Amino acid sequence: MLHNLLASTNTSFLKKAFVVTALSDLFVALGLNNKKDIVELGQKAGSAGIFSELSDVTIDSANDIAYVVSFDGACIASIDISNPYNPTILDTLQTAQLDGANAIAIDTTNNVAYVVSKQTSSGYIVSIDISNPSLLSQLDYHTSANTTHGTGVALDISNSVAYMTASGSDTIVSIDISTPSSLAELDSLTSANLNGASGIALDLSNSVAYVASKTAGTITSVNIGTPSSLVEIDSLTNANLSGADGVALDLTGSVAYVNAYYANAVVAVDISNSSALAELGSITNANLNSVSSVALDLDRDLAFAVSYASDAISVIDISNPSSMTEVSSYTSTNLNGVRGIALKLSE
Repeated sequence: MLHNLLASTNTSFLKKAFVVTALSDLFVALGLNNKKDIVELGQKAGSAGIFSELSDVTIDSANDIAYVVSFDGACIASIDISNPYNPTILDTLQTAQLDGANAIAIDTTNNVAYVVSKQTSSGYIVSIDISNPSLLSQLDYHTSANTTHGTGVALDISNSVAYMTASGSDTIVSIDISTPSSLAELDSLTSANLNGASGIALDLSNSVAYVASKTAGTITSVNIGTPSSLVEIDSLTNANLSGADGVALDLTGSVAYVNAYYANAVVAVDISNSSALAELGSITNANLNSVSSVALDLDRDLAFAVSYASDAISVIDISNPSSMTEVSSYTSTNLNGVRGIALKLSE
C-alpha cells in the first residue's frame, strides 16, 4: 500500500532506477530516494513485439532520455524519462543487425549509440545516430569471426575505441569508432579465461578492461593501453563467480562488483593490483536468484542488483565490501525476468 500511496502523490524522486524485463517486456521506472523503500513509478510497453525480451538499458541523464534494446525485437528504442510516471517512446529502430541485441553503450559527446548483438552463428557491433532521439538511424555495423554472439560493450571516448565481448568466440574485441559510419576492428584477444565472455567495464586511468565470463566463471583483467595489442593480465575464478555475467567498478575504492548468475551472488573483487585479483567478499540470497546486472550508487555506498529468476531489485550495502549486507528488496510482476538496470542519481 505504501508504494502505491507514494506513487499516487507524485512524489519527486531525485534518485531513480530504470530497468528492463525480458519476460514481461516492460521498461520500468523506480524511485530510490529511500534505500529501504523502492517505489514503482511508471512503466512502458512497446507495440507489435518491439520490446520482446528487453535486454539492456542506458541513460542520457542530461537530456532525460533512456535507450533500450530488445533481443527478440531486433530493436533499439529511445524513451523520454522526464516524467518517470509516464515514460514516452520517442522512436524505435529495427534492423537485421540488431536481431539479438544484447547490450548498449552511448557516446553523448558525438551522439552515437553502440549496440552489440548475439545472433545464432554471428554477432555485430552496430553504430546508431542518436543526435535526434526522435529519429534514430543506423550508421554502420561490423562483424567478424571474433564477434560471434556479441554480449557486452564499453566505450573509451577519448581514444575513440569501443570494446565488445563475444561469448561465442570467447573474445574481447577493440573497435575503432573514430568514424562511427566506418567501424574497423583493431584487435581481439581470446583465452580459456574468457570462455563465454559477457559483461565488461573499463578503468581508463589505468588502461585496464575487466571482463566477466559466464561459462568460465571468471573476472579477467586485460591491458588495453594499446588497443591494437590487447594483453591478458590476470584472472580470478571460484565457486562464488559461477556464471559471472556483468561487472561494475568502484574506481575510488578499487573494487569490482561482479554479478554471478549461476551462483546467485554479487561478488566484490579487489582490483587495486590488476595483476593480482582477489575476492573480498560475496553476498547471496533468494532475492539474487539468477542475478543479471548490478549498478552502483557510490555516494550512498549502495549496489542495486536485478535478478532474472526472482523478479527482484535488491539494495546492497557495500560500505564494507568484505561484508556486504542486503538493505532491502522489491519484487513485482512488472519485473518478471528483469535483466538490465541504469541509475539516474541526480537532476
